[in-house]
Amino acid sequence: MNFKDVPLDLKILLYIVIGIILVMAFTTSLIISTTTEQHEELIYKEAVSLTENHAAHFDADMRANMAIARGIASSMKGYRQGDREIVNGIIKQTLVDNPNILGAYAGFEPNAFDLNDSAYANTKFHDETGRVLPYWNRIGGEIFLEPLVHYDSLDYYQLPKERKMDVLTEPYFYQGEFIVSYVSPIMIDGEFIGIGGADVSLNYIDEEISKIKILDSGYAFTVSNTGLFISHPVKEWIGSKTLYDFEEPEILKMAKDIENGKEGHIEMIDHVTDKEAIVFYEPVRTGNFSMLVVVPKEEMYAGVTAMQNILVAISATAILFMGTIAVFSAQRITKPIKNIVDDFKDISDTALKGSFNKRANTDIEVDFKDIPEGLNDILDALQRSNELNDELKKVVESSPVIVFKWKAQEGWPVEIISDNISNFGYEAHEFIEGHLNYDDIIHPDSKRNVEVEFQKLYNGDSHSVNLEYKIITGDGESRWVNERTTVLHDSEGNVDHLRGLIIDITDKRNAEDAMINLMMEADAANKSKSDFVANMSHELRTPLNAIIGFSDLLKTEMFGKLNEKQTKYVGNVLISGKHLLTLINNVLDISKIEAGKMHLRSEDFELNEMIEDTTSILLPLANKKRINLSHNITDNVITTNADKTMFKQIMYNLVSNAIKFTPEEGNVTINAWSMNKKLYVNVEDTGTGISKNHLDEVFKPFIQVGDFATKEQEGTGLGLALVKKLVELHGGEIWVESEMNEGSTFTFTIPVNK
Repeated sequence: MNFKDVPLDLKILLYIVIGIILVMAFTTSLIISTTTEQHEELIYKEAVSLTENHAAHFDADMRANMAIARGIASSMKGYRQGDREIVNGIIKQTLVDNPNILGAYAGFEPNAFDLNDSAYANTKFHDETGRVLPYWNRIGGEIFLEPLVHYDSLDYYQLPKERKMDVLTEPYFYQGEFIVSYVSPIMIDGEFIGIGGADVSLNYIDEEISKIKILDSGYAFTVSNTGLFISHPVKEWIGSKTLYDFEEPEILKMAKDIENGKEGHIEMIDHVTDKEAIVFYEPVRTGNFSMLVVVPKEEMYAGVTAMQNILVAISATAILFMGTIAVFSAQRITKPIKNIVDDFKDISDTALKGSFNKRANTDIEVDFKDIPEGLNDILDALQRSNELNDELKKVVESSPVIVFKWKAQEGWPVEIISDNISNFGYEAHEFIEGHLNYDDIIHPDSKRNVEVEFQKLYNGDSHSVNLEYKIITGDGESRWVNERTTVLHDSEGNVDHLRGLIIDITDKRNAEDAMINLMMEADAANKSKSDFVANMSHELRTPLNAIIGFSDLLKTEMFGKLNEKQTKYVGNVLISGKHLLTLINNVLDISKIEAGKMHLRSEDFELNEMIEDTTSILLPLANKKRINLSHNITDNVITTNADKTMFKQIMYNLVSNAIKFTPEEGNVTINAWSMNKKLYVNVEDTGTGISKNHLDEVFKPFIQVGDFATKEQEGTGLGLALVKKLVELHGGEIWVESEMNEGSTFTFTIPVNK
């Protein structure tokens, strides 16, 4: 019998029973495993906690001992070339003041103390060379003095000299004591000249570690990073045996971990109790040793076996109980499921025929109610989506935008295209049925450009294109279109289809062409105007120069005495002539710039000298109104490169303009600085200011902004317009910042190197 033919209620019963058995078996196994791990972790944490507590105590001791060694080394620096007896007394007093250490000592390189070693050869606390080597210790109980031995070979001297840093030696026996040495180098100006140090007995570590008890018969001990026993219940091993002396792989692995500063645990037969045990090990960083805790395995797992038996009994009872419930549940579950399946089949049949109006029955048990309700939500969404698709299709078909999808193949065969392709004189079915490819309607003049852009899509050079080109309509007319297209990839990542939209832009292109023609005509007219003004300005300037010249001669009375009225009239002619000449010169300069006939003659010049020339010329005008005229040039501005004449004209116009619009006893300041390869110059005044509504007009020709009633503020309005064009001719820019009745600041920039 095929399993798929088994009734659903029986299947559910089998699934539930089998599932319960598997779940309970897994749960029981997981609980046992977790309980065992937690028990191990508890023991481990207890061991680590004990380790950390004792390690903290030992660490504090070791830091204090190292501080003693550093203190001796530091003291020795101060007594270099001093009294050797004082040095000896310092070492002794250090030992007396610190009863927790066995010995205190210092040692100097040959002639590193006072260049007088030979005078002290073989005297107390000196060796045969006379070096300073006092070693005070209390080994045996009484404090006594002797010189350091093996100074040139033991680690307590060689390691600090080699490393030039503090050293804690490996444990070693000296005169029957198991000790370590804390050694600090004596360094002066980076040069090693000797050592200061202290010896500490390790016996107290064994005494404290021996007090640690884990469970009934567990114990702790310590080893150095090289595996040497520092404490252990077997006292004969201390200082004489290492972990590497055991040939058991697990112990050797543990020894290697300890040497590398790692923590962990192993299982082994304990050599003290001959029982299976777990050994936990944890490094003590400062002391260069590790704490080890040995826990008998049977004691660790004593409670686990009983718990396993209880859990197995609970699991068996649960399986029987859940099996009974499963039979009842299967019957309750299968009936509504069968009803739901029948409902689904009926709805799916009608949906496949294109109707989304039918809905599932929701008058069922609450446990299964979400299923038909969810199905009805899906049907509602499908119905709304179908309606939206219809509306979207109507929107697309009534818009000028043509939507398409075609294959990325030769000729671009069309798979989908909106019906409004009829706007171009074609029918959608002509493309979809293969009678036309999209390539067939692209204008020959545009085909190459379109192919190049599409090739970029195929090559992955771009993700989309936005291009304009011509097509041929069904009536043979040429039209401009804008196309925006993206690529679609197949499952292997290759370009498969193109998708996007096309819109007719013929009217837009025609309008742009007309605008370009108008702009070209306007530019031509403007150039003609500039040429005319430039030529007329030359024609006007020639007779005007004669008028100014003859008026100047008449004023000198070279041709005879003038009466008061004649002098006044000649002066008026001269002033008006010069004013008109300035106006014509400004008009001529602006026209030359606009006509492209004004050329820069760049040169290097001193900016400070240029600004001082400008202020000296305009100083009489400023003094007349009692205006303070000053300048401020930063140190990073020395020379600049520009057309010197034009630059002076810019400065003259800006400064004279500031003086003109500044009331009496005001201030006009010129500032200059360099930044980001640009020269910045500004002219600040405390004048009448410009309203924000007029700021955009100040650089327009023949315009003076604001209401100015006094004659001295009248002008042509060409000065700032000319300044703007001269600055832009240098490749710079100019702007103004102003507040009414608070003054204005005109700032311009030009490149530092032109």
